Amino acid sequence: MQLGSTTGTNTGAGSITVLASLPPVFTQQPASLSLYPGQTGQFTATAQFATNYQWWFTNLSNVGIQLADGAGIAGSQTTSLTVSNVSSANVGTYVLIVGAGRFYHEQPGRVDPLVTGFRHDDHHD
Repeated sequence: MQLGSTTGTNTGAGSITVLASLPPVFTQQPASLSLYPGQTGQFTATAQFATNYQWWFTNLSNVGIQLADGAGIAGSQTTSLTVSNVSSANVGTYVLIVGAGRFYHEQPGRVDPLVTGFRHDDHHD
């Protein structure tokens, strides 16, 4: 067995290449948002050693979905998620799940912003 090598002249011998991957570490967590209907909100997080990103949304009925770009969602596979033209359908928890390289962990790093709610006062920005 050869570690870290893919060359050799032995026809019956195999080789192993060891690929290192460090687990992701969150260095910035997204802030909670309170928005008026129709506004745009943005969640941003950063994670060291992460190469794969995916945002998920859980609504107030505890139904979770994997987000995809389109229909008011942008950045679903990046560190910065934008939710445009918000409505009551957007109230819930937004979670960023990250992976490191091509290796996936049973409990990937995740960030849970608090519930997004609507501001109910007389002042509109």
